[in-house]
Amino acid sequence: MLPVVLLLGLATFLRLVEADIEDAWLVTGMNRLRHAYIDLDPELEKYFVASHHDDPAGILQTYSFRNHVGFSHLLSGSPVIVGTIDAVLTGVLAAIACSALNAQILLQVAVGSLAGLATASLLGLMGVRKVRRVNREYRPLFPR
Repeated sequence: MLPVVLLLGLATFLRLVEADIEDAWLVTGMNRLRHAYIDLDPELEKYFVASHHDDPAGILQTYSFRNHVGFSHLLSGSPVIVGTIDAVLTGVLAAIACSALNAQILLQVAVGSLAGLATASLLGLMGVRKVRRVNREYRPLFPR
């Protein structure tokens, strides 16, 4: 059963990374709409609490009104939570495999820990690379 749960967790992680990217694209669209309203009537600017710029700083301002995303914000994101569960599951599965091969407990713990850390590292790298690739291709229309 655990391999099926891990497979679903990995698929969920990948989908959540995509959903975060889509969310950023929708925020970009909302910022552009606010920019259009301000182009029509500059007096409206004082009524908007979110940004009307579509550059990274403007998108970040709309995401977080504190105008920064702190470490706790990043750690509490859905991809990080699901990726952590996936890494733990991978470690548990690796330890169970070692146990089935009658490995000593210390080896089970070591292999399980390394498998979990490797999975966490790979998932983190995959997520970061995907976001960086999208960011590289993006060109704002209304920067600050």
